[in-house]
Amino acid sequence: MLVHWVVPGSTRPLVDLFLRDQFEEYIELEGQCNQHH
Repeated sequence: MLVHWVVPGSTRPLVDLFLRDQFEEYIELEGQCNQHH
């Protein structure tokens, strides 16, 4: 699964290759971090 990150000031997005379960783990971690703010 390709994930495109839009980078302000950059002419092209960053692209990462995630396995689906890796990406879901990352999203869960991000969600947990965002809840603390």
